[in-house]
Amino acid sequence: GVEKIPAFAIIAKPFYRRFYNADIETAKLTDIIVDDKYDYIVLADVLEHLRNPGEILNQIPQLMTQGGHLLLSVPNIGHAGVIAGLLSGQFNYRKNGLLDSTHVRFFTRASLYELLESHGFEVLSITPVQKDILETEFKEYFLDTYAPALVRTLLAQADALTYQFIVDAVYNPDAVGVGKRSASEIAITDNQLSFGCQLFWNMPDEIYSSAQCISASGVIGKGRQSICFNFPDIDIAPSKLRLDLSDRPGLINIFS
Repeated sequence: GVEKIPAFAIIAKPFYRRFYNADIETAKLTDIIVDDKYDYIVLADVLEHLRNPGEILNQIPQLMTQGGHLLLSVPNIGHAGVIAGLLSGQFNYRKNGLLDSTHVRFFTRASLYELLESHGFEVLSITPVQKDILETEFKEYFLDTYAPALVRTLLAQADALTYQFIVDAVYNPDAVGVGKRSASEIAITDNQLSFGCQLFWNMPDEIYSSAQCISASGVIGKGRQSICFNFPDIDIAPSKLRLDLSDRPGLINIFS
């Protein structure tokens, strides 16, 4: 483990076989970690705190075994909550979350791919961790204040509700960019064309609003697929549900 803040280092140290109190922004990792090589190196919510994350990525291969994996997590600045805030003229840093006041770099799926590839890493998988706006620090930006067409377009983006990316990558500079699509092309392909769905609920004598709405997306052109809504915990069962199946004209077959 590596941690620069002494108080945090004291808390973390008992959980590691070896622990180093250092600032990876300025220190050279290969000078600190001399004799060890690792099968897995974890950068959990680290890159967004670094002014030059590429400098760290350049050092990682020297600390890995042959075929070792880099596992990292990075917040998604393209989350609908951030965009909703921008539409309201807000980009307020906070104590934690996507706009944590200590974040100095921001990433989307495509820019994260590009950063890793530019430093010789081949992305094996990227897993989105999703959160509806109502589950985030941006829940005060009620989307029903915007034109329905704008909201539907925003929520139809594949990473609109992706709060964080979990990435598994290996160092393989010979494979990166050789006879392959660019990072942005891969990201766009992974972000398959999608349509947005919305599930509204209300209580007696209430009207439907985005304050009581959850969103999900389906893949355009895919045959059979399941669309799942993560319904929040509520104290009283809703009296009505309204399901908006698509945010654009088209043909949908409902199997069940």
